[in-house]
Amino acid sequence: MELSHAPTLCTPPPLLTESAFMPRLDNCLEQLRLICQVDPGNRGLALPVERNAFSERSGDLAKAAKALCSPGADGHKTRVGIVTGFHVPIDEHYGAFETDGPLGTIFLARALLQVGIEPVLFGESPLLVALEAGLNKARIGGKVRLIEYPRDAFESGFYIRRFHITSGRLTHLVAIERPGPSHSLATLRCRPDYLPEWDLDFKKVAPPITRDRYLTMAGIDVTHQHSQIHWVFEQPSPHGPRQTIGVGDGGNEIGMGAIAWDLVNANISLGGRIHCRIPTDSIVVAGVSNWGAYALAGGVLAIHEATHLELFDPQKEHDILAAMVTQGNLVDGRTLESDTTVDGLGWDIHAQVLDRMAKALG
Repeated sequence: MELSHAPTLCTPPPLLTESAFMPRLDNCLEQLRLICQVDPGNRGLALPVERNAFSERSGDLAKAAKALCSPGADGHKTRVGIVTGFHVPIDEHYGAFETDGPLGTIFLARALLQVGIEPVLFGESPLLVALEAGLNKARIGGKVRLIEYPRDAFESGFYIRRFHITSGRLTHLVAIERPGPSHSLATLRCRPDYLPEWDLDFKKVAPPITRDRYLTMAGIDVTHQHSQIHWVFEQPSPHGPRQTIGVGDGGNEIGMGAIAWDLVNANISLGGRIHCRIPTDSIVVAGVSNWGAYALAGGVLAIHEATHLELFDPQKEHDILAAMVTQGNLVDGRTLESDTTVDGLGWDIHAQVLDRMAKALG
């Protein structure tokens, strides 16, 4: 799909004015949602107006931010696991993780630390290099635990046991721009919102070879470039209940299973084929996943009435991205270039989003 700068990116929705009918916190959270829910790549996230991926779960950003600020079950200290990393093919022999996701992960980790919440980051070994570079550039290296995914584990029981042994008790699990498996006919029929008329459409758009696979927006199978972290989201934790949160921008990420299959199929190119079947308790749908992570972090800061100026600094955020690109070999998921761009958008666009969010928090 050719990148197109949507007109709404240049004329974003105005900041809401505070009113007696909307408490200040709710007003702030709604402003953050509106800022991140702009579709610069024209993926179909905002269409049709009456029902779309943005509006389907419009209350989930506030729900997710409030969940992160709540203690775990039985009063356990909040400890948040964050999973990220979308590996994209560059040619038939080589691929790399994209800049969307890891940058937002570092941003959210910084916000959580600021309010006394412990983040734990997960990634495949190549991605850990980029995450460590980002943490060091943000001056929180050594303060955040990094855990490698066991990429060689393709048996769910072994994988889940190993995950919980290495990570310990997590009260929350967040996926930011992390791919998950597409539907099979069986999983589609198990959805609580399933309609029998979906069967025929599904068989048309999703050939058997594309089912139960990690797929890019172009429908390319990248299953074996990723560890099967989705298993952890599908199974209950042995340490007790936990909240799950997804952040995505295309329909093929963990958490997007919370959005109806027919909506994704109708509005997003190849949507019915690539739609990730894994739901989360809350799903933050954004025009760029990093923006969803920024909004989520901003919500956490707003709830704690914490300062935000150092976080929402476009130059510092650009410097962190530059360190992750040069040291961690990240690439833009659209252009496939090693550059400080995200989803084909120049840094000035991302700086504008950060500035608007800072004003909303201010």
